[in-house]
Amino acid sequence: MASNKYPHLQNQCEHLIRGIPNNILTRWIVKRINIWMKKSDSRHRLHRRYRTPRKGGYTMYGDVNCANARTFSIYLRSKPIRRMDW
Repeated sequence: MASNKYPHLQNQCEHLIRGIPNNILTRWIVKRINIWMKKSDSRHRLHRRYRTPRKGGYTMYGDVNCANARTFSIYLRSKPIRRMDW
């Protein structure tokens, strides 16, 4: 983003993968990957945003409730690095 109109959005990336079917298996896979990332002390996590509503519309944030979504997108979230001051 070249504009400074929305500075809080400049550090956010686009989706990694989109159009993943919203079912128990795919949600479980993303959950397991996050558990493995946490065990390996990674500062990154995968975040799901549900898309393509079955009926109705989107929320004001542009996503859909899990129960009403056909697909979801995966985004990468990073935690800030904790520094140890000894």
